[in-house]
Amino acid sequence: MKQTGTILALLLGLTLSVLPIASAAPGAPLYNSSWGGPALQDELFAPLVNPAALARGSASGFGFILPLGDDHAPGQKDFGERYQLLLNASFGGYALEHRDSSFTHLISGALPLGPSLSLGYSWSWEETSFTDGHYQAGLLLRPGEAISLGVVYRDLPQDSLLEAGLGVRPLWFSDRWGTRLTLDGNIRWIPDEEDLDFSTASVTVEVLDGVRLSAGYDHQEEVFSLGARVNLRRSEAGLAATLEDPGDHIPESVSYGFLRATRRRTVLEQPRSEVIEYDRTGRVTSHPRVHRFSEPHLPLGTIVADLERFRDDPSVGAILVNGTYLQAPLAYVSELLEAFNEVRLQGKRVFFYFDWADPVAYLLAAAVSDQIFFHPTAVLDLRGFSYSGLYLGQFLHNYGVDVHNYRSHDYKTAGDSLSEPSMTEAEREGWEVLLEDLADMYNEVLAVARESHLPDEADRIVAAGPYLTAKGALDAGLIDAILYPDQLQETIFQILPQAGRWRAPDRTRRATLAWGSDRGGLVQVIHGTGPIIPGEAIAGESIGGDSFSRAIREARENPFVQGIILRIETGGGAITASDQIAREVALTRDAGKPVVVSMGGVAASGGYYISAPASHIVANPATITGSIGVVAIQADMERLLERFAIGTDTVRTAPRADFGSILRAPSPEEKDLWRAYIDDGYQRFLDVVAENRALSREEVHQVAQGKVWTGRQALERGLVDSLGGLSRAEEIMAGLLDESLPLRTVHTVPGGTRFDLNRALGAGGWARFAGLPRNVLAGSGLAGPASVRLGPGRPLSQELSRALAELHLLATLEGSPLYLMPYGVPGVTAPR
Repeated sequence: MKQTGTILALLLGLTLSVLPIASAAPGAPLYNSSWGGPALQDELFAPLVNPAALARGSASGFGFILPLGDDHAPGQKDFGERYQLLLNASFGGYALEHRDSSFTHLISGALPLGPSLSLGYSWSWEETSFTDGHYQAGLLLRPGEAISLGVVYRDLPQDSLLEAGLGVRPLWFSDRWGTRLTLDGNIRWIPDEEDLDFSTASVTVEVLDGVRLSAGYDHQEEVFSLGARVNLRRSEAGLAATLEDPGDHIPESVSYGFLRATRRRTVLEQPRSEVIEYDRTGRVTSHPRVHRFSEPHLPLGTIVADLERFRDDPSVGAILVNGTYLQAPLAYVSELLEAFNEVRLQGKRVFFYFDWADPVAYLLAAAVSDQIFFHPTAVLDLRGFSYSGLYLGQFLHNYGVDVHNYRSHDYKTAGDSLSEPSMTEAEREGWEVLLEDLADMYNEVLAVARESHLPDEADRIVAAGPYLTAKGALDAGLIDAILYPDQLQETIFQILPQAGRWRAPDRTRRATLAWGSDRGGLVQVIHGTGPIIPGEAIAGESIGGDSFSRAIREARENPFVQGIILRIETGGGAITASDQIAREVALTRDAGKPVVVSMGGVAASGGYYISAPASHIVANPATITGSIGVVAIQADMERLLERFAIGTDTVRTAPRADFGSILRAPSPEEKDLWRAYIDDGYQRFLDVVAENRALSREEVHQVAQGKVWTGRQALERGLVDSLGGLSRAEEIMAGLLDESLPLRTVHTVPGGTRFDLNRALGAGGWARFAGLPRNVLAGSGLAGPASVRLGPGRPLSQELSRALAELHLLATLEGSPLYLMPYGVPGVTAPR
């Protein structure tokens, strides 16, 4: 169908060219006044009329202009003697005009200066005389939905001139006709002649979706013109003719064809007639892609943007999501649920299909879909939540390595896997409180979503899992049908009789038809993902004290940025780096620029430390947060060295010059120094939270001590201000700025980039092994440990993978006090 629309547009443009009307005059420009002046024209002809309009994006694509008439019809001797080709993008374009065996070139550029204002320029020259060309500079201002102002200065061969235009949409307040009726008038001033005069005027009416009729008047030439344009999805064709006298023939006429880079409404779109097969799933992360060859992942914002496009597309009637490979933390369910519900509120249907169902992906499907379909061999991995730890304390002790775990409180368990022989009672209590609340959340959503289908209580249905057969899931009321992939289309078309087209997602954005800014103030969204480390970070893999602080400082000092949203996805890290970032957050807030924190799957310990000074903290209900405490790990190999008769000796200039050495056990006095250092870090943590959260130090201490909370538990304890995702953070920011939604947002991921040749070439091996710790340790726990292998066909268990990841981080930061929490709760912060 897409190809058919393109062919129809081209055929229409060529067919119009054989109509029995006279051609354009030899010296006349291939443009018609009925198409509007510098305030109105923002499509194919923007580089010719006002290059500033290129920045709007609606002009992007490829087009051609041909004169019409007997002499210029296909097969005639003059056919092809005159034409113009245009290639446009939002940042600039190129145009080529052929006339009388010579060529004229034009290059143009555009720069948006905000949601309502843009600047543009162009340079044109004939043949090879580039330096003898002429320039054109333009400005386009659309301060509201009703008014557009355009100004163009043209340095022409004969006389320079300044042209200004005013566009008006008198019915801007109407939902139906607001963008369908447009008037414009233009004046022209020639500086050399000091001549100011009315030049052109036009009126355009979109009588049907994609069918526009227009009329224009050229005061200089004293002629009327008529035009018609037809849009076919991403293709467009038009015809315009100039009439000198109502009783005369048509002396000048042109046609054009336009292959758009954006979609525009068209009469061909039947409401809710299309079913989108959405297979853009994978490992979902909070931050956008850093570069093309970064770790493969699917940004959460990409899914939300796709769903917004489906929501606003009147031709979409239903979405079928292949959820088999959808892997996301439980916290992201609430954000995706909101986006899917907006689609359903428009009357569109949602279906999910699984070959294998992760518990988080299934919960999303249950909450938002009209029906859930399983492959006959599909498995539903629904079995509640668990945490299994690997403890090496006794193992290391047996071999002569002692690990000293200096922690502020028993609940600060980040180092327990190295220092303890088994799970402590404090750690067990912490996990029980956390996992029980997460399980309650899960069961509550499932009970509401499948209320009419479940034969028993939701918690009992979950306890009976996993469901290793599709029939078992069907009998439990968890799915609606068992289908092979080739049966999906017929089944959904039976459910939706009005649907007649099945297609993959068209990710082409729709052209912006409304004038003015439909967005509020400019807000910078700074993404922080991974462990907090000193210095510079690798973007998307870690949070650097220097790089993240610099990003906040630059946003604070940028006069165009009105507020900052920090999207935090980390389990913490180094104390100094955390304090450095928190300082910049506090300075920004105190400078009068609001800072709102949006917590992702994990924002705990150091992640909470950097969030505490913010103006407002938003957490998802299933966010893992809290863990207010300090821990430091020190290992000594003194007994191991003695066991193997390995001698060591040290020369000191002071009694504790080798403080922290791994070659000897710490003395009691040195252990006291460590404990004092940890206590000082903990007291500092309490001060930061108490000063910024309107809580007393005692109130903070009661919820601190290293205890980990879900987002909704943190709300009850005053650690966060509201529940929700990034969209909720934007709502809060809009309120703080007294701006309307949606805000204009710019997303950044601070840090350097790393090019991985193996990843770029799609290779596995060591690149896959080396990639695991960086991402599992990122606090989001989004990397799939199943990709780690000891050798061909020997995958590491998840428990061992997590232990290796924790060892990697603790070894990297060994001997440093940390604001750090445990990682990797399967099905919560990481997929199973």
